[in-house]
Amino acid sequence: MSAEQFRKCMHRLMIDEKFLDEFKADPDAALNEYSMSANEAEVLKNGNEDEIRKVLGSMPADGALDVGSKTSPSASSVTEGVSGSALLLDD
Repeated sequence: MSAEQFRKCMHRLMIDEKFLDEFKADPDAALNEYSMSANEAEVLKNGNEDEIRKVLGSMPADGALDVGSKTSPSASSVTEGVSGSALLLDD
C-alpha cells in the first residue's frame, strides 16, 4: 500500500472542492495521479467511512491523516460520493 499517496489524496478530497467535484464526476481519472493500490482506490471510491478508517488505521502513524481532529474535517459527517455512496469530508 502507498500510505503517503492515500493520505495525500484523502486530504485533498477534504480541502479541494474542485478536486472533489472531479472525483465525483470521474473517480478513476481523479485518482490516476496517485500511486495507490487498487484496494485503496476502491475504498475511496466506495466512500465507506469504516473502510477508510481501516485503511488509515493500518498505515504507520507517522504523518497519518487524523480525520477526527479539530484541525481537519471529522469523519462523522459525510458528503455524497460516487454512485450514492458516502465519502467522508465535513465537520
